[in-house]
Amino acid sequence: MPGGARAPGGATGWLTHLGGATPGQGWGRAFQSWVRNRAFFPPQAAMAGEDGTTVVDMEIARDGRILSARISSRSGSRWLDAASISLFRDQVGPAFTWDMPGETTTMRFTLHYHLITR
Repeated sequence: MPGGARAPGGATGWLTHLGGATPGQGWGRAFQSWVRNRAFFPPQAAMAGEDGTTVVDMEIARDGRILSARISSRSGSRWLDAASISLFRDQVGPAFTWDMPGETTTMRFTLHYHLITR
């Protein structure tokens, strides 16, 4: 997590193709791994006892640049929504694999934030 240790919680996600270049399995796995390695549970949400699901729609260029990212379904937590959009906005993910024709793809990533309590 940028700026500190991970908060007590986890984030998992699911990738869905919406349009444009159809991702191959290799690219889909690489993209999910890229997100998993960057995802974090915001400490502010943990302190407030918040968890939930955020859905982000994005357009991705052939070279991996995230051209646009917007929340299509909010979690109910401003902290979780902000963390979700920060994973994608103005970022560069994995470039398309050779088997992905086209210049852009439109994807939906669903992030599930689970607060772990003891």
